[in-house]
Amino acid sequence: MNRIVIFILFFGLLSSCHLGKCPNKSDFLSSFDAFTTNIEEDKNLNWESKDKEFYQYMNDCYDLYDKELTNSEKAKLWLGAVKYYTTKHDGRLDLAYDEAKEKLKPETVKDLEIFLETYPREAISNSVKTGVKMLNKFLDSFGKNVKPELDKLGDELEKSSKELQKELEKTAKEISGELEKSI
Repeated sequence: MNRIVIFILFFGLLSSCHLGKCPNKSDFLSSFDAFTTNIEEDKNLNWESKDKEFYQYMNDCYDLYDKELTNSEKAKLWLGAVKYYTTKHDGRLDLAYDEAKEKLKPETVKDLEIFLETYPREAISNSVKTGVKMLNKFLDSFGKNVKPELDKLGDELEKSSKELQKELEKTAKEISGELEKSI
């Protein structure tokens, strides 16, 4: 009898540890939503650790609750997944889809495909928004790094232009003096 109780307690403890991020559907959805929202805001992403967390959600939690999710909940979840992938791949939905096919369970990929077929505008819009954000970040960074160099180059060109003007004036005076001597 004691062995049965110990076995049940051990099994219960083991299964509760396994659930980790997904003890119930509601917690899974809210923590996944927070996770994908924070992805866009995080400036110092460690994709290796984020991938580990993301795939725990998608391969463990989603698998547990996919049959219980409403269409609306699935759409919101997949929109968050698309946000994750397109942020990771700088708005490239094609690379995002390739990674999903490689790392998600086949039945989960099927659900992603259904989402992309049902809501293509949302997925593409999210991809474009992410791409534009990444481009803006790049341009801001580029502008911050290049502007001082361009200002410096402009100052050097202006200085060189003034020196060239002085040399030309000097040469013109010399030529003028030579012409007057020869006349």
